[in-house]
Amino acid sequence: MSISSIISGIKFSFSYFSTIPITIKKDEDLSQKEVISYMLISLPLVGVVVASISILSYQLLSSITFLGAVISAILYMILYGFLHTEAVVDVADAIYASLGGKDAYWIIKEPTIGAIGMFWGVALMIVKISAISQLFMTNHSIWLIVVALFSRLMLLFLIITNRFRSSFVNFLKEAISLKLFVITAIFYILFAYLIIGSSTLYLLLISIVTSIVLFRYISKRLGFANGDVLGATLEGAEVAMLIGSLLWL
Repeated sequence: MSISSIISGIKFSFSYFSTIPITIKKDEDLSQKEVISYMLISLPLVGVVVASISILSYQLLSSITFLGAVISAILYMILYGFLHTEAVVDVADAIYASLGGKDAYWIIKEPTIGAIGMFWGVALMIVKISAISQLFMTNHSIWLIVVALFSRLMLLFLIITNRFRSSFVNFLKEAISLKLFVITAIFYILFAYLIIGSSTLYLLLISIVTSIVLFRYISKRLGFANGDVLGATLEGAEVAMLIGSLLWL
């Protein structure tokens, strides 16, 4: 373990999984297995940071109440580049196209989107932005940090424990060990406990159940799993946790 690999891994994670401007030096080798490993375990940290920026935005815009909450909720999604929302669109298109006998894998790789995918993507955005806005306006914005953390933590779990029809995801899978994941998962869960206390177990349970069920369902419908399936699963888990949070509070 080297400090330079850790720093490179964190920078790589923020540059890949967020729109936060990060400078990568030319002499940094991001293809090293150690760097990729730290890049992956930094993913939940990316969620914590983008959620925190969104919360700070609402604190600055709280005087315009509802509009400030909506802007800050959208900012959360902008900060991760709508990366996982795009996956929902692709997965929805692929599932509905497969019902007509088309190749789901070819559809999911198509650069264009269909009407069904667009409707699913818009519907998810409306529900997610509304839920985050409601958290903000009821003074429970801190829960967004835990939602963002757990959704990405479960993404790592799914990468480690499943097979994929994606050379890139399989490359990521080979880079991280189960032992390293367990150690960092314990740290992240303890961090979440410091934020929302015993309610951590409630959100963690929603995250685990939703992520596993959604991932298996989508994979079964498509006949394979890839990065888009992971992204769609993450979005579904976040929506489930956000709704669960509002019902709990």
